Amino acid sequence: MSQTIKTNTQAVIRRREINMLLVLCALCVMPIYLYGIQVLWIIASAVVTAFAAEYVCTLLRGQRRIQKGDFSHLITALITALLMPASAPVWMVVAAVLFGICIAKHPFGGKGMNIFNPAAAGIAFVTICWPQVMNEYPQPLSQTLIFSTTPASTLRVGGTPNIGVFDLLLGNFAGPMGATVMIVLAACLLFLIFRRTVSLRVIVPVIAIVGFCAVFFPRLMTGRMHSLEFEFASGALVFGLTFMASDPCTLPKTGSGKIIYGVLLGIFVVLMRRFGSFDVEFVFALLLANAFSPSCDRYARKLRFAWSRMKRRLRKSHHHAEASAEKAGDAVE
Repeated sequence: MSQTIKTNTQAVIRRREINMLLVLCALCVMPIYLYGIQVLWIIASAVVTAFAAEYVCTLLRGQRRIQKGDFSHLITALITALLMPASAPVWMVVAAVLFGICIAKHPFGGKGMNIFNPAAAGIAFVTICWPQVMNEYPQPLSQTLIFSTTPASTLRVGGTPNIGVFDLLLGNFAGPMGATVMIVLAACLLFLIFRRTVSLRVIVPVIAIVGFCAVFFPRLMTGRMHSLEFEFASGALVFGLTFMASDPCTLPKTGSGKIIYGVLLGIFVVLMRRFGSFDVEFVFALLLANAFSPSCDRYARKLRFAWSRMKRRLRKSHHHAEASAEKAGDAVE
């Protein structure tokens, strides 16, 4: 019985990884179109580094080879590459992937045991170490290397991005090379929701909190709709919700725990945007939420227990009130 459950769980995880890998591979087409052939070098270096690091770490942990059907390291490589600027040097991509797999994944026990998302950890590492390079984003569809400001950096200083709706949807603005094409990312998110690869219990609270703050506490004064558009288009938010927020290794185990986790993640995203200094603030918010993931299940159990106690008390008080009413009626008679 337990072996059957384990086999079914492994099949679900493998199916999820295949869905994620296919969508990431499809998404890689857009950066190549927007920025040119150098994107292939970034993606290829990330994939090769991830495979080599996974193989070496697996050997060091006493296993002979990478587990059959394990695509987690390739997913980490593609997410890391797509969150890079298109002008990022290859050595920086290698450093981010190595940190994610060798520091944030295998020291905790390897696949399924890590408490932090490896790709988020790798991107956070290189962003902190080399912020100038990581905050320089080239303008897409440009024949020469022209750096441009991102919506996230413009909003951070109180400005209004000068980007049209179609450019916003088609990714014709500066940012992480795989996190700007909103219409493609929305399609990827819908596909993964349909395939039950991502958790709506996490995504919906984040969207609700970020949307509420964008409408009622906007950072720009040109209208609430503009605020809503740019808040969702900036900071790799949609990309992170699609490919990183629902990582099963870092999620709480209970349904209500995932909702609490989503609320925390949304709050952290808003705080990072208000007080942070990096364009990819989502990865830092995600790492903070990862740290609170075990606590979310405990809080969920406490809330369920408190709710059960309150319902029992209400039921008892209701029965007591009915009994008192019956006694009063008997006395009148």
